Amino acid sequence: MKKFYDDVMTNAPGVKSLLGPEGRFPQRLVSLQSGDSDVGMMGLLEYLNASFTVMPFVRKPGSVYPVMVEFAVRDIEATVRKVVGMGQPIIGGPFYGQSNGGAYGVVTFLDPNGVLILATDCAAGRRNPAPAASAIRKVVIPTARNRAEPSAQLFHEALEMNVLRDETFGSAQTAALLDLEETAVARVITLRQRREDHGMVSFMEVLEPELDIKPFVKRDNYPYEAILVFVVDDIDRVLSKALPLGARLMGRRTYEVPGRGMVEGAMFTDSNGVVIDLTRWLGSQTG
Repeated sequence: MKKFYDDVMTNAPGVKSLLGPEGRFPQRLVSLQSGDSDVGMMGLLEYLNASFTVMPFVRKPGSVYPVMVEFAVRDIEATVRKVVGMGQPIIGGPFYGQSNGGAYGVVTFLDPNGVLILATDCAAGRRNPAPAASAIRKVVIPTARNRAEPSAQLFHEALEMNVLRDETFGSAQTAALLDLEETAVARVITLRQRREDHGMVSFMEVLEPELDIKPFVKRDNYPYEAILVFVVDDIDRVLSKALPLGARLMGRRTYEVPGRGMVEGAMFTDSNGVVIDLTRWLGSQTG
């Protein structure tokens, strides 16, 4: 991934009004981009001179890692070598197998922030593997029992994402990839907004074993831990569909992104405590 944006936000009125007391502190935002696509980007937000310390994600006993991000890679073994060389722990795999799409390889590992990364090589075993269409494919949100379907409904109806797959996986391999000690059965509902197989969202409900998966909870004077950003044409239309489905509006604002233009925005939380940041550009972007 290449760096797309790197700047420090100080006294940003939109951030301060929506995030509360922690919005007082300067924040460095680094956005990373896969190729030339604005879909499937990743942002890292670092709080500077804050009165709190942002802690990495930790897998609690009897649960799974709270955030997973899946990447398409060209060479699963090269990815493992690089990850190990950087001192990051391998969680599960690499595993190899066959699916309807052909041979594949998969491995999971942790990044320095405790995010579980799932690297998938859908061209594993091919003599001349095709280049990956996009580095980042999707964000996977684990949900409590019976919460995957309502979560998918909100993203389908309000954000107009279409259900791409609704699959159930069950194996010791699935458990190993999730850092569980026994065979696991998981239902995964995957949605996408465009035709490309990147920029997707999946909701994962672990059916077996029974796990204690709780929504993200906002702590006082501490930032929200997971934010998904969507660029939309009509914020009012999205909110009119999301709020009846259990979304909680945090607020709306208009602000300037330095060097890129004015933005109308709104934020709400879904039933998993994930913050949805709606963005509508008010003019042509520059820079």
